[in-house]
Amino acid sequence: MSRSDAPTGAGTTARRPAGGRVVRVVAAGLLAIGLIGVSLAIGWWWIVYGQLVGSTSMALADAVPCLVSRSDLCSLAQALCRNDHFLGITRYPVAAFWAAATPLGAGLAIVGWRFPIGAGG
Repeated sequence: MSRSDAPTGAGTTARRPAGGRVVRVVAAGLLAIGLIGVSLAIGWWWIVYGQLVGSTSMALADAVPCLVSRSDLCSLAQALCRNDHFLGITRYPVAAFWAAATPLGAGLAIVGWRFPIGAGG
């Protein structure tokens, strides 16, 4: 009996395709890169806006939107920054957050596609 003629049923184990491992590795890599990048972007944002929030010049609720978008208030806050920040950083580009959020979102999409919520099991 050849391998292709072997009966399938109880006691046989189905082999997973090798592509599943690749998808998991890619998803894990994207998630790791995204999480590290978002963490760095938040840290960078805090270096710029933390002193303003700490000195009550700007409420935290007003500073949080500056993490993901630009506004006149965010531009004004950055213009008023002094040069005594960590490493002399006085500007925060919003693109830093979105550049990091992109691989994070892609990794989450792969995980959600590969392991849908409510799939059971």
